[in-house]
Amino acid sequence: MSTPAAAPKPLIGMTVWRRELPTYFSERTDLYTLGAEYVQSITDAGADVVLLPELDEHGAARVVGMLDGLVLSGGGDVHPELYGGKPSTTELGATEQYDRGRDATERALVLEARRAGLPVFGICRGLQISVVALGGTLIDDIDVTDPHPKGQSGDELVGYRHPVRIAADSTLASSLGEQAIVNSIHHQAAAELPDGIRAVAHAEDGVIEAVEATDGWDFLAVQWHPEKMRDDSEHDARQRLFGDFVARVRQRA
Repeated sequence: MSTPAAAPKPLIGMTVWRRELPTYFSERTDLYTLGAEYVQSITDAGADVVLLPELDEHGAARVVGMLDGLVLSGGGDVHPELYGGKPSTTELGATEQYDRGRDATERALVLEARRAGLPVFGICRGLQISVVALGGTLIDDIDVTDPHPKGQSGDELVGYRHPVRIAADSTLASSLGEQAIVNSIHHQAAAELPDGIRAVAHAEDGVIEAVEATDGWDFLAVQWHPEKMRDDSEHDARQRLFGDFVARVRQRA
């Protein structure tokens, strides 16, 4: 008797960041980029990953129809014109290069994913573009507080931690419990949430740290970067978050 073939791994699309970076060819080479830890976190959880460059609305609809799940990765600021704001004049915001191509791509992916009921996991910018795409707004620059200090170096940003409170009845709580310790690599946050989306985690200063859909769509987005929480003591919590997302994707697929 032949052995049954193993079920194929879920296929999860992941958005990327277009930036000009130094390479062998030029000091400003136009590249699609993504930290390897994003992909590793999903592949460790048992799924395959395909990276998604810029797409138009037709391309987004076609891609969503081929995927089992979608991860919206972190990156630069969403252009404020999409939520009725003005370009940032803060030191951090002024150094960001708005990427209208990425904004349009991810907006199209979010809207098509919601229409199709495709599971989505957003990370940092992924939360922000989802809120904006669905009709919400952002805080352009959050206040300086103990949970959200400013002016750290890259190493300090990656290493900083603060607590968040998680709603007991949320999908997020089923992965992490009602409290979690997270990092803080952002200067913007969700303000007004769109219909069908609720806040399920907050920092001590009131900043929204996670949102979920309320209409049965498997949508979860967090403001922190779980893929960068690589300490041994953080491994289990990080992989529960990614692992539970992949498990829900697999169940739907």
